[in-house]
Amino acid sequence: MSSAFPTHWRHDIRPWRLLARLAAEPELGETVNAQGRLLSELMDARVLELIALRVSAVVDVEYVWRAHAFLSTQRLAVLSPDEVARVTLGADAFAGDDADLLRAVDEILAGGLSAASRATLGSDAVRVTIATGFYALVGALMRDAGPEDDIPSIAGLETPSAARRTGSPDAEVPRVSDISASAG
Repeated sequence: MSSAFPTHWRHDIRPWRLLARLAAEPELGETVNAQGRLLSELMDARVLELIALRVSAVVDVEYVWRAHAFLSTQRLAVLSPDEVARVTLGADAFAGDDADLLRAVDEILAGGLSAASRATLGSDAVRVTIATGFYALVGALMRDAGPEDDIPSIAGLETPSAARRTGSPDAEVPRVSDISASAG
């Protein structure tokens, strides 16, 4: 499998556990790895981090959450800790393009992008759908894996549940089944 990483995955942090699982299927693993690299190159970092965080909050995967809480607040500095916490609350905790994006991610996770969201996203609809699918795939692969040992934990953002309490103590993160029911 290629050792090329997006520039924000510097020598001090790497998705080793994910790479080990992908190595079990080298051809498929390389394709997944290449897709992640390409998404990092083609998409705005803030948009991609919002997608990764929202997917990991909804499907409750600490492996993805911890890495992207760190990357988005520290390494890339594209989100504040407060924004990361609010991602767990969904689109209603944001305004404008961020709210539209998070709403679209929830729709995709629930089964498909609505015509309204597709129109709002315009030419970005395909990329947002692919990125959401990518992080859902990584989440499915890594659901039972703990966070990488070398990725620092951000106080109050250790897990989606901790972040939810930080963002709004009384709020609950909707699960995919909840989103599907409200979209139907």
